[in-house]
Amino acid sequence: MQTITYWSPPQAGQSESGTKALLQPLTDQFKAETGITVNVEVIDWSSLLSKLTTAIASNTGPDVASGGNTWNGIYSDTGGVTPWTPQMLDQIGGTQQLVPAFTKVMGYPGKDPVSIPIGGGTWQMVYNKKILADAGITAPPKTWDEFIADAQKTTDPAKGIWGTSVNVANVSDMTTWEWILMRQHGGDFFDASTGKAAADSPANVEAMQFFLDWMGKDKIMSPQAAQYNAAQSEQDFNNGKLAFLFTQGRSNVTMDQSKYEAALLPMRSETPPADQAVQSHIAGENVILFSSSKKQDSSIKWIKFLLSTKTQITKNVNNGSIPVTLDAAKASEFSKYKIDKIDIEIADKYAQPQQINSDDGPLSQAYTRAIGQLAGQVATGKQVGAPEIQSALQGVQQAALAREATQK
Repeated sequence: MQTITYWSPPQAGQSESGTKALLQPLTDQFKAETGITVNVEVIDWSSLLSKLTTAIASNTGPDVASGGNTWNGIYSDTGGVTPWTPQMLDQIGGTQQLVPAFTKVMGYPGKDPVSIPIGGGTWQMVYNKKILADAGITAPPKTWDEFIADAQKTTDPAKGIWGTSVNVANVSDMTTWEWILMRQHGGDFFDASTGKAAADSPANVEAMQFFLDWMGKDKIMSPQAAQYNAAQSEQDFNNGKLAFLFTQGRSNVTMDQSKYEAALLPMRSETPPADQAVQSHIAGENVILFSSSKKQDSSIKWIKFLLSTKTQITKNVNNGSIPVTLDAAKASEFSKYKIDKIDIEIADKYAQPQQINSDDGPLSQAYTRAIGQLAGQVATGKQVGAPEIQSALQGVQQAALAREATQK
């Protein structure tokens, strides 16, 4: 029987061996049902996009790969990924089985999808109940002004407690975190009408000033956060050192559920303009078929297996993500966890898809590194204002325009 190669990012924040251990029962079950062996190769999120683009360009990739759903523009525009025809979609059960939000992150609207969701998520805010209660805070903040005030009330550097934290040097996390803040301020990585890069727009500068002020002017985030490149913020929260944590899913939140609550992200006002009422992107893990693969029939069977209700429950419970199929989303397993419950609610009502653009990966990652460098300056006590942010983002914008010019 055939063997297919499957590239997977780390699951549940695990190492390569831990991820393979989580996936092993699934690949064993699939082999028992079909006779097909799945060879799992784990690629870290930090290098996954570059490896995928190299593999697509050189036709040397695996049979199936899993990656971020914000990379659909790259998948669509390179020609190395197989689009899903209606007949192919029927083979895996059709899109009607999917939670509607996740059908929005499969490719360009009006074209055949290029990726299939297998796990989902959103950004949410979790908070330490005791820290808030000790500060006299009786409800989570709904606006950013309320949040800043509450975070300042709970910050006590002498005790090692801070109002909040974000993993500023974690590029894969920050690209979407920054996007949410940009959208709430009326910005985006790309102009909605032209699709052209808009990295240095006034709205984006304002959004990043707001964020960098958390560490600078507002003093609610530890300077150490500028160096956090993994899940250190989640570790601080688990250790009772943060009042508020912004995170994606529960995989890295190990604090006892009785000690925290999960809530929606604040917004600039309780009733913002509709286009700025963004409380998360539609996060998730999508799989693609490589056009160079000679084993697409077997690969399609593997993807159908990943969408089965039993597999959706098992994989996403273990991964700390939420299911993408309607049947699995009703499973009682996901009602046990506060973060899962609000994830499902946010995906259904409050999250929006990012624009699809083939330059999303390069632009958003360069943007994040530029903001990370500025955060490093803030961490040392340097004043960083709009002119410095504007200058840094102009460099990102010029590089994006240069890439656009070469693609014409």
